[in-house]
Amino acid sequence: MEPRLAPGPSFVRPALIVAASAVPLLVLEWLPGLRFQIGSTLNGQIHTVLEVLSIIGSAMIFSVAWNALAWQRSSVMALACCCFGSVALSDLAHVALFEPTPSFAGGEGLARAYIPFFLARLATALALVVLACEPRIGTVPPRLRWVALAVSLVLGCLFAAAGALSTASALLFRPGVGPTPLKIAMDLSVAVVELAGALLFARQFGRSRDHQSGLMAAALGVLAMSQYAFTRYASASDAFFVYGHILKVIAYMALYRAMYVWMLRQPYLELLAARRTLAVAVERWRKLFEHSLDAVMIGTSAGAVLAANPAACRLFGRSEAELVAGGRAMVVFEGDPRLQPLMQARARDGSTRGELTYRRSDGSLFEAEVATATFQDAEGRELTNVVIRDLTDQKALEAQRAEMNVALERRVLERTRQLERANADLAQFSYGIAHDLRAPLAAIGGFAGALGQDGQPLAPRSAHYLARIVANVARMEGVIEAMLGLYRLSQSPLLVREVDLSEMARQIVDDLAFTAPQRKVEAVIEEGLRVRGDQALLHALLQNLIGNAWKFTSDREDGARIVLARLPGRQAAFEVRDNGVGFDPERAGELFAMFRRLHDASQFAGYGLGLAGAKKIVERHGGEIAIEGRPGEGATVRFSLGEQLAPSDDEDLASAAVL
Repeated sequence: MEPRLAPGPSFVRPALIVAASAVPLLVLEWLPGLRFQIGSTLNGQIHTVLEVLSIIGSAMIFSVAWNALAWQRSSVMALACCCFGSVALSDLAHVALFEPTPSFAGGEGLARAYIPFFLARLATALALVVLACEPRIGTVPPRLRWVALAVSLVLGCLFAAAGALSTASALLFRPGVGPTPLKIAMDLSVAVVELAGALLFARQFGRSRDHQSGLMAAALGVLAMSQYAFTRYASASDAFFVYGHILKVIAYMALYRAMYVWMLRQPYLELLAARRTLAVAVERWRKLFEHSLDAVMIGTSAGAVLAANPAACRLFGRSEAELVAGGRAMVVFEGDPRLQPLMQARARDGSTRGELTYRRSDGSLFEAEVATATFQDAEGRELTNVVIRDLTDQKALEAQRAEMNVALERRVLERTRQLERANADLAQFSYGIAHDLRAPLAAIGGFAGALGQDGQPLAPRSAHYLARIVANVARMEGVIEAMLGLYRLSQSPLLVREVDLSEMARQIVDDLAFTAPQRKVEAVIEEGLRVRGDQALLHALLQNLIGNAWKFTSDREDGARIVLARLPGRQAAFEVRDNGVGFDPERAGELFAMFRRLHDASQFAGYGLGLAGAKKIVERHGGEIAIEGRPGEGATVRFSLGEQLAPSDDEDLASAAVL
């Protein structure tokens, strides 16, 4: 539903105008005894005064539309100008043709005066209805102002001629009786049009609450009441006849006020506001222009300079007058091949940016960043603004940075070579030590075995020492073999292919279960765990992780559990969980170091190299590995593999090497 109009500053005045105009009309309608009669002479004088006031009102409205049309050039103004200019002339003809006679005796004069009066009222009503329909305001050429004046004069003359030449008095007035039904119907038809316009302006007022729409609605309502009064008089001296003309004057004054606010006062206030906004924008631009740290110049596309800010004068070492006199050629290096493409891009796109070489007053050249755009001034001329930023310091820093990067790359390359040589020497040294220790250990183990099989009984203490020697030799051989395996992990080539981790894990669990059939272990392995990687290295990785889970769940009496699954939301990230003995979480970082153990060797066998090897395998695949756990709650190892591993040059060859 539309909101109801609440009384307010813009609603009270139109409502008062309509109410004050309607009350006397209702009194005359409901109290016939108050309908006074005026003598013919006095009636003619009163009629003349009221019509002169109406002519002044319509002339004032015409003046407002005429002046507004001079600078707004609106089609609405042109329509109002044509209408009220002709209305003023028609009312003037009405006064000239009016002949007041009692009881309509000799009604020819009244009929001639009525014709231009009726045509003027009908034209006014139709024009205001068109304005109330909110036509799309279009601009008209300046000469149409004079066309509108000519049209108003022609219409006024035609209306006057129609009245002067009219012979239809018998159709409009009956002597001694009053207006005929035809005249009453004509007046009521005009009143209906005026009421329609009033309703349209009232609807417009309800949406926008603008002052002029309310006044226009009130004026049209008063005009409709005036037209109704002209259907009720019995003679030209009747009170209805006089009051109808008074209502007409009131309506024209309200129309003038509304037109004045609409066509002159409101646009003038909007113009003042726009000028204030423009003044603020100009002042803001002036301060920005004068106090900018970058050089700014205003010029033309041809290369002329019209203005330059203080930063531009400092940058080029010249005064503004020198820059204006010399133009673009004075400051831009003429041999710069980037100048013409930059100008072409600005002409094509309206704005552009780039770099150019400029010249200072001492002849030195420097690089600068340029941002330029075109615009039009108030006179329609195409101008350009150019913002220039000196890049001398930036270019020097870039050159220094480039030199430092070259030196840094050289040092990194040298350090990388040194590190690679050191790593290769260290790996070779470790391999040599591990390899060379195998022969002495084999000899020690062989001699110890020979002593035990000599047939001579040994003392208990000697037998104990001999058993410890044999055990430590076996442990040392295991450590050496583990070191050699770790060396091979870091040196063997990476043969990438598609690997099914799910199937590989099941085989490892089956092998472990075969070695310890008495154990009850629940192995949960997610299906479809496929990745790209080195099959042999990934087998060693799962062998270490699942083997550790198998080993550290051996003390579980209520059932061991080992889980291999993919991490949510990631394609090549997995975890191995168990419910074994766990470990101290504060020492989790130590587990990936070589020979580092958190449990006693007598409880859980091993050399402390399994997780170190697992980390090396994961890193060779471009991934990461981490472990977490708590004592008695098991451990979880999470690892990821590089998702963009490229396949080997010959996967068939890789498969053959693995097999």
